[in-house]
Amino acid sequence: MEDKGKLLVALRDSVVNRIRSYFAEVAKSDQPRLRLSALGLCPRATVLSVRTGITADLSEAAGVLAAGHLFEAIIAETFEGEEIIPQYEVTLQEVTGHIDFYFPQRKFFIECKTIAAARCSPEFLPVEHHVVQVHAYLSALFEMTGEEHYAAIVYFPRENPRLFQVFTFAYDTSWHSELVLRIELLKHAIETGELPPVPADYDATKFPCRWFSRISRMVVQCPFYDQCWQGRRQEQEEEPKAPDENAAENLPVYDMPDDLEEIVALLHSIRTEKKALEEQERAARKQLLDKIGRLRGRWVGKEFGLQVHDEQRRTLDTKALAKVIDLDAYRKATVATVVDVWRRLQI
Repeated sequence: MEDKGKLLVALRDSVVNRIRSYFAEVAKSDQPRLRLSALGLCPRATVLSVRTGITADLSEAAGVLAAGHLFEAIIAETFEGEEIIPQYEVTLQEVTGHIDFYFPQRKFFIECKTIAAARCSPEFLPVEHHVVQVHAYLSALFEMTGEEHYAAIVYFPRENPRLFQVFTFAYDTSWHSELVLRIELLKHAIETGELPPVPADYDATKFPCRWFSRISRMVVQCPFYDQCWQGRRQEQEEEPKAPDENAAENLPVYDMPDDLEEIVALLHSIRTEKKALEEQERAARKQLLDKIGRLRGRWVGKEFGLQVHDEQRRTLDTKALAKVIDLDAYRKATVATVVDVWRRLQI
């Protein structure tokens, strides 16, 4: 009986040691380097990680990675029989990445992501840095093959994978050019040590800086948290105060001459009519589009003509650009003369 008890203890210890070894191995990280999967992450943390060799503690991610492997097996089994290449390596501007599942005949690939069930909703998905990662892979495939590809992100909730969500994407030239610029800026920062600024929309109390992890049930923070936020606080303390933007509240008050009031009355009337006309224009435009529906073309009447067509317009994504470059250095300060007119209440 004693021998059987010792055997059970030995078996338990063997299982414990094997599993601990697995999680310890998962928590290890290769020497940090710039990867396509990191292009959507904090640029400052990416640069500091590559330059210092310091990486985030991956211990709590071990379970997520293990679940991810299980769900990847689901994808592999689902598409069994098709030409599929797992962990396909791609390169963009000498930066590499690995696609989860590449279908060369379809010109298509799938990225498999694991999330908490509570975040499996349009409010949280798709995750921004996952979208950047997918477009980096699409751009890399275009450079490697000269052909446009398509992609899907499949999100599997850890608690119930049946609630999976799928989002699809196509190659986009504007994303391609932005990502090439982003890579060059990150490379320059890594080589010179000129750190990108903390992105303007980052918060010291939120992900990816400092947040409460539902996985480990504890507060987690970036390994460079103190360096980033302490330095930023010092910069704000040393920065000279900007001119008072509320100076309008302290303007002197004058009596208005009759001839000046006539001009003010005219301007007030014009602006009031303009506002009313703009509202009428918006209402008429909406009524027109509701009338023709999805039709596009030209209509010729007895007195009037109409042309309706769709055109593609490009805008610069300053929010994304602000994550890799300090836009304040390129903002030009100007002085504008603001003229406000109003009608005084009659008492």
